[in-house]
Amino acid sequence: MNKRGYPSIVLLQTSILRNKDSTGTERVLIKIMIFYLYKPVLLVQNQRLLFVSLAS
Repeated sequence: MNKRGYPSIVLLQTSILRNKDSTGTERVLIKIMIFYLYKPVLLVQNQRLLFVSLAS
């Protein structure tokens, strides 16, 4: 795994967009995955983005 995780985050966000017409469960799970996989990076570098993403 890339320590910064940016390529993987981009792929996961692409999955969120692909699943936007589902019930929403998949999107929530993907957001949770992003939170747990990249929590240290996101909390340090993208704290506001993280909370906006989880709240949306």
